Amino acid sequence: MRYDVLLIDVDDTLLNFKEAEVYALNRLFEQEGIVLTEEIQQDFTARNHALWGALEKNLLTREEVLAGRFDYIFKKYGQGQDGKQMDRYFRQFLSDKPFLMPGVAEVLPQLAANYDLYVVTNGVEKTQYQRLERADLLSYFNQLFVSETIGYQKPDRRFFDEVFAKIPTVEKEKVLIIGDSLSADMHGGIQAGIDTCWYNPHSLENKTMATTYTIHSFEELKSLLN
Repeated sequence: MRYDVLLIDVDDTLLNFKEAEVYALNRLFEQEGIVLTEEIQQDFTARNHALWGALEKNLLTREEVLAGRFDYIFKKYGQGQDGKQMDRYFRQFLSDKPFLMPGVAEVLPQLAANYDLYVVTNGVEKTQYQRLERADLLSYFNQLFVSETIGYQKPDRRFFDEVFAKIPTVEKEKVLIIGDSLSADMHGGIQAGIDTCWYNPHSLENKTMATTYTIHSFEELKSLLN
């Protein structure tokens, strides 16, 4: 299959969110004069993942996720910080330092020379723009589609309807979505009627849905498309 358009996720696909999260949490807790233990870090990561999952299912608002994760963690460990303010600090630190996934810096320029690239991401628009800019990746994309701006989260079909409405002369059979999330990226792509490519660098087991392709590295993606 010859594709013309590639829709690519950001977190843990282009950029290593797990490393960025640890860095930003360390900066935040250091600023607040609190020791970030491994227990707190793991607790925050689990809570954050659960809240974003609830957002994908339209069970929470974005504001409830962003502030709620910090309200939860600071309250649990006996601190009184304001969740909204902590989230603003956290996202600033998140944008400070780029952490790329392996192979992205080498492969993405080659993809951009042969395909129309678009970002499709659940997140905060300003933060995602800043992170991609700091990573020197922004120029490779025709446009960024961010859930905050579109008004819907992946995998909501309406998210992809907005994407296709803004890509000129798009033919769905020539569109491929690449992402690490089965629930957001792959499920969203299936609902939208396009081919899917699951980026699975840790060789996780897929028991939930069929994908068109599965890759374990960006070099493998380049080979697949060629």
